[in-house]
Amino acid sequence: AIANGEGVTSNLYLVVTVPGTISGTVRSAVDSITPIVGAKVYLRRTSATSAIIDSATTDSTGAYALSNLAPGTPNYYLAVTAAGYVNGASNNIAIGNGATVTRNFYLAVAVPGSITGIVRRATDSTVIAGAKIYLRRSSATPPLSVSLSFCVSAVQFVAHTSLHGR
Repeated sequence: AIANGEGVTSNLYLVVTVPGTISGTVRSAVDSITPIVGAKVYLRRTSATSAIIDSATTDSTGAYALSNLAPGTPNYYLAVTAAGYVNGASNNIAIGNGATVTRNFYLAVAVPGSITGIVRRATDSTVIAGAKIYLRRSSATPPLSVSLSFCVSAVQFVAHTSLHGR
């Protein structure tokens, strides 16, 4: 208890946190110089499969910046996508108090693929005319755009894919 007229001294310690930034460039791996304009950079925290908390689009020089990021743990994770290129990622990025962290990406050109085959009955290998073919992704992370066209004939199916990313 404090008696009347007695003084009390207290020490109060404050920790000031200053937001940080992750910035860099996205370039073609072919020459490491050509900027990839319009690439999407997705930011997650805690893990590479956590919800996207922010994103940026690269400018005409391939540059991006994600700012006003809280320092400390948990760490940050980046995923990069661009039409016609294989996706990129940078994991477990620590940001110090007020720090700017640089993460540059060099994306390889994606080569479109195709799927061909003949749909047959398993029991006797008879060709199944008019069969419907479905292509599904096994994962939704990171974002990926897939465009498909199917050509189903009496004896063969062909799926031409145009993959954006990986």
